[in-house]
Amino acid sequence: MTPTRKQRLRREYLRHVGSPGFAVAAVFLIEILSWAHTKFINPAPILLVSVVCAAYVGGMFEALIAAGITVWYYAYFVSAPGTIFPTTYETFRQALVFACAAPAVALMVGLLKQRAARVASEAVRREREAAETVVASMTTSRQAEKASRAAEERYRGLFEGVVAGVYRTFEDGRMVDCNQAFVKMLGYHTRQEVLQRNATGFYWYPADREALIKRLDSGEVITNLEVPFRRRDGAPIRVRMNARRMDEGSRLLFEASIVEITERPPREADASPAPKSA
Repeated sequence: MTPTRKQRLRREYLRHVGSPGFAVAAVFLIEILSWAHTKFINPAPILLVSVVCAAYVGGMFEALIAAGITVWYYAYFVSAPGTIFPTTYETFRQALVFACAAPAVALMVGLLKQRAARVASEAVRREREAAETVVASMTTSRQAEKASRAAEERYRGLFEGVVAGVYRTFEDGRMVDCNQAFVKMLGYHTRQEVLQRNATGFYWYPADREALIKRLDSGEVITNLEVPFRRRDGAPIRVRMNARRMDEGSRLLFEASIVEITERPPREADASPAPKSA
């Protein structure tokens, strides 16, 4: 047993044993004052207060012991001189009323204390359950976040690991994402530089992208489509493209992968200079 637990048990023991001492102290106080010729006319209030204190500090059982002590003393206090117990009707009635009142006070205060203890215990239990729920929720959230981060890392590794240039755009051409192969294929320096541009500018003929978007909007999946693209320095390259439409919740995205096939002879029209897109 730890020293802290021993000390707590010692305090509990002293509290239970010492609680009836309030009644004994009240009896001694009344007796001492009676020797000083300041006898109480009615000691019942002080005796009942001692019962309340015993119930508050100790509990119902200790309060009932204190009530027994005060009832015995009150019967002695109102007894006729020279007798041990009351002998007149009036003193008997007073003692009987007090004998009913003191235990009733002890029971009432003891029950109120027990109820307060139950309410406090229930509040603590609910707070503990709420805390455990919050901790469990936070743990689940952290686990979900870790799983999401791991999935994103796996996806990013796959996304960056392919040889083909992969990119995603909105319908209006705003870039969403691309891999490093796409950046190198078009001669850009960084991925951020690519994401700041509009995808329409990557096509040698902007009309090619408009026609491609219309086909994807209709639900078609594009495979092995040869398209002329424009590098960062303005030079034309030919790519073979696979593309599809993606619905991610409320967002409509278009994903395409391209492989450079510039070594094949380009069409005459592709070799002719075209106005650079803005």
